[in-house]
Amino acid sequence: NLNPLLNFNNKFGKNIEEVIRNFQKLKKNVKVIRSHSLTTSSRYLDYLNENKFTHESNIYIPIESNIINKPFFHKNVLRVPHFFADDDYVSRKNPLKINEYLKYQGLKIFDFHPIHLYLNTFSTEQYENAKPFMKNEKLLFSHINNSKNGIKDVFMNLISFLKN
Repeated sequence: NLNPLLNFNNKFGKNIEEVIRNFQKLKKNVKVIRSHSLTTSSRYLDYLNENKFTHESNIYIPIESNIINKPFFHKNVLRVPHFFADDDYVSRKNPLKINEYLKYQGLKIFDFHPIHLYLNTFSTEQYENAKPFMKNEKLLFSHINNSKNGIKDVFMNLISFLKN
């Protein structure tokens, strides 16, 4: 899938169309997308439809909303909401245990960021402290959490529950 930063006038392009086109050059024939910051608009959705994208997942509906997530179409693009976002999870004081998420009745789409798995992020503060070192592997490595329950632990628990 593509995961572009769609904020305007960034290093990837001047507008939504240019950013997505530039990302498509890197990953040919990709038809699934979720953008950073879950950016969406009618212009964006129309562009996806015109360019034969099949799936989009920029809708976050937290489990606490008690809304049952279901996919739906916008023209020919299947919009697939997710109910778990790792960055939201680490910002909570008392997050639900992973087995509570698995009891949910609706569509179960989990959103994990590779950086949060790598760092085993346990708080927004830990991630923000590591951010300046994203291009320095040695310094970034020193920010990996090995002592508190973090996102990698949540992910591994999820995999363990799904295996059993």
